Amino acid sequence: DGLLRRASLHFDPPKHLSADACRRIYELVGSWQPTHFNVGKILHGMFIGSQPCWAKTRRIGGGAGITGVSALGTVHSLKLWGCTGITDVSALGNVHTLKLWSCTGIKDVSALGNVHSLDLNYCTGITDVSALGNVRSLNLRGCIGITDVSALGNVHSLDLNYCTGITDVSALGNVHSLNLEDCHMVTDVSALGNVHSLNLEDCHMVTDVSALG
Repeated sequence: DGLLRRASLHFDPPKHLSADACRRIYELVGSWQPTHFNVGKILHGMFIGSQPCWAKTRRIGGGAGITGVSALGTVHSLKLWGCTGITDVSALGNVHTLKLWSCTGIKDVSALGNVHSLDLNYCTGITDVSALGNVRSLNLRGCIGITDVSALGNVHSLDLNYCTGITDVSALGNVHSLNLEDCHMVTDVSALGNVHSLNLEDCHMVTDVSALG
């Protein structure tokens, strides 16, 4: 932990970036002309890509995570897992496939409405998803702060597994594939008769499914 090493990596500039549980990476900056790059396997304590500068990382120790992702807006596919230091994702609105797993510092996702496939699995700081109605595939699994999903009726595939704050799903009748597993507060599913694929597993408060026949 007391050693700091530098390494120059000569990859093609990335179009797909994964940074799984990189809690020691402080910031990703640089001029992005990306194709394939994975910083999820890089050892803690390294500066990456000094020349050419396609991706630069800084280690500041103490378990701090990635905080700046403003340089990643042109990446086609981006996965960040357990990067709890990230709070601002406003630059990522043009990413095609975006996975932000357990990035609990994120609260504002209003800039992500044009993302094609958006996975916010266990981003528990999120409460407002009203801007995400045009997302094609949306995973909000474990986002326990969400209570209002009325704006998500045009989402094609919607995963609300363990969104325990949701009570009203009446606006979701046109969703093609809907997962409400473990949504313990949902009681009325009468509006969901046209949903093509519907999962109500462990929705203990639902008693009447006559509209789903």
